[in-house]
Amino acid sequence: MIPRGVKASIDAYVDDGRPTGDFLRAVLSNDLMEAVARADEYNRIALADICVYIYNFTPNTCHGSADIVNNWIKLHRENPKVVHEMAGGDRDRREKYYETH
Repeated sequence: MIPRGVKASIDAYVDDGRPTGDFLRAVLSNDLMEAVARADEYNRIALADICVYIYNFTPNTCHGSADIVNNWIKLHRENPKVVHEMAGGDRDRREKYYETH
């Protein structure tokens, strides 16, 4: 199970385009080496669960490379309505994550 603060940061990134810290940015950018190097002991233990959460509970258009992450944040600034619709399909599932895990 992922730490609640990490989930909150991921959800804020997805829903609001809020930039994350360096560890989550590396995870979202699919940079394993950087993610492991920047993880604290709790996030290192939860890394696989964090990746599963991102893969299964967030739009595939918001993670995968540094360019995708940059574009997701930029799209939030330029066209928040479109991004809100893109992220909305997973929002209910994300809100119920701790009920099912």
